[in-house]
Amino acid sequence: MSEEGRWCSGVTNKRPRRVLGSPAFLDVGRTKMSLLDKLRFRVDIEEIQQSNGRVVVFHIPSRPTGVPLHNNGRYLMRAGESLVAMTPDQIKTILDESDADFSANHSSGSNAGRFVSRSDRAVPRCMDSQE
Repeated sequence: MSEEGRWCSGVTNKRPRRVLGSPAFLDVGRTKMSLLDKLRFRVDIEEIQQSNGRVVVFHIPSRPTGVPLHNNGRYLMRAGESLVAMTPDQIKTILDESDADFSANHSSGSNAGRFVSRSDRAVPRCMDSQE
C-alpha cells in the first residue's frame, strides 16, 4: 500500500463540501502525541484557516506491507462507514505480503540490474537518457 488517507474535521460530509469550521483538536501537538501513543504510528495534522472557519486535516499513513495494524489487540478494517473485525484469512493475507519474492532480487554478480527493458531491446541503465 502506498497512499495515505485523509480525515477532515470542519467540512460537510456531502459534496460539494463546505467549510463549517471546527473547534475540535485545538491542541494539535497534544493530539499528535496522543495518537502516536495509542496507535503506535505517526499521524500528521494540518490546520487550515478559512474565511468560514478552521479545518483540521489528519494525514493517515498507509499500512506497512505485511503488517496488520491493531488497536488494543483487535485487528480492524473498514466496511463502508463501520469498523469490523478482520477474519483470520484477512490477517494471513496481510502477513503473506511480506513473504520474500526472490524473483525481484538479483545477486551482486548478476547483470540483471544493469539493464532496463525498452520495447523489444534492453538498454544499459548508464546509457538510458530517460531515467
